[in-house]
Amino acid sequence: MISELIKLKIMPKIATARWPQKCSKCDGEISYGDSIVTYTGEGKGSSKKTHHQFPGCAPFTGEVVYVDEESTDIGDIKHRLRILKRINTDWAVNEIVKIAKMDISSSWDEEPVEFVALEHILLGREEQIGTAGVLRKINDISLGAKREDVQIEAKNILREFL
Repeated sequence: MISELIKLKIMPKIATARWPQKCSKCDGEISYGDSIVTYTGEGKGSSKKTHHQFPGCAPFTGEVVYVDEESTDIGDIKHRLRILKRINTDWAVNEIVKIAKMDISSSWDEEPVEFVALEHILLGREEQIGTAGVLRKINDISLGAKREDVQIEAKNILREFL
């Protein structure tokens, strides 16, 4: 199979979607800016084989997306967070909390992924898990975050609610 692809010079390439399209694997929407896989050698423009970069099909297939808390691949963690933000389940919230508790972003990163995850829990999940659920998750982050600045921000948020 791989040797056939090499013979045909069709190699997968990770790219950013430049226009809306359909995923060839899950038939879900691919939006502008999504991480996708394309195949070189198929010409220019949209491809019949273009699909979400793993685990991008999860919001459309229901598959569970796990976060490796030991990962050092910031690109993968940011990609997983983008996917998890689209999934409205309790397990997705728990995986986002894991990201908020990590220490993977550099101190000079403009928008550390840990803060993006914290902000999403605070502003994007109240309808799903309720105010009490959000406060429980923020408390969990305040107690378990590896980054001190994330811990302090979570504690400040809790103080404002109490």
